[in-house]
Amino acid sequence: RGLRAGPLARRTTLATLAYVSIGLLCAGAGLLITAQLETLGAVVGIALFICYCLWLNHRMVARSRDLERIVDDIRRIGAGELSHRAAASRSSEFRGLVDGVNDIAKGLEVSLFERVRAERMKTELITNVSHDLRTPLTGLITYVDLLKNEGLSSPNAPEYLAVLDKKSQRLKTLTDDLFEAAKAASGTLPVQAERIDLCALVSQGLAEMADRIDASGLTVCTELPAEHVFALADGRRLWRAVQNLLSNALNYSLPGTRVFVSAGYDANKDLAFLSVKNVSKEPIGSGERLSERFY
Repeated sequence: RGLRAGPLARRTTLATLAYVSIGLLCAGAGLLITAQLETLGAVVGIALFICYCLWLNHRMVARSRDLERIVDDIRRIGAGELSHRAAASRSSEFRGLVDGVNDIAKGLEVSLFERVRAERMKTELITNVSHDLRTPLTGLITYVDLLKNEGLSSPNAPEYLAVLDKKSQRLKTLTDDLFEAAKAASGTLPVQAERIDLCALVSQGLAEMADRIDASGLTVCTELPAEHVFALADGRRLWRAVQNLLSNALNYSLPGTRVFVSAGYDANKDLAFLSVKNVSKEPIGSGERLSERFY
């Protein structure tokens, strides 16, 4: 039954059989020596059996120490030291247990890191959104107060109303963006996929942003193939992503440098690609945060 119970039980059963066999051999050797050497033989036989018992105790103590060490490691990990790892000797039967505990600790460490990063990103998002919403809202309040003080008959009233209209539209756009970002994060953002020509999308987008590009002092270099590059995508969402990339390039590029915009098709992956490259205005110490959302 012990041999069929499992790998660890099988090893334990075989070890027990080995220990019993060695003990019987020690006893038999002791009787044989006693028969030949009488009293001296008995002393030698007893000494041999005591040595065997001490060796057996050493083996048991070694296993107990391994178990105690693992229990202490688990206690430290449970107390919050997620970077700590359990350890056991290579010959220990607890190797599988140690590996399992370390995998759990590593998983918890990664999960905690992701949770902390998500909380930090959420805080940054709330801060950025609050700042963006406060700017047009402050303008609305200011110009409403001006209209209250000067009245609609004031010669400045049309100008104030134009500013109010502009600020309110900006506030509406930011609010819509916030709802859209929330939908995207929750996976409920509707997507209507269609056949899109990436080259045409880039060319049209650059034409719409021509004034901003001229004002930035940057040179936009396009690397578009002569043939069409088609992709299955939502044109409006895709253009929004490209527009964000181009806007970031115009806002954060080193003055007087080039921005490279390219599109193409990767036959190995069966995917179309679109790339925007620029030289950062500020030195980048670490690239880890570049792929974070809202950064």
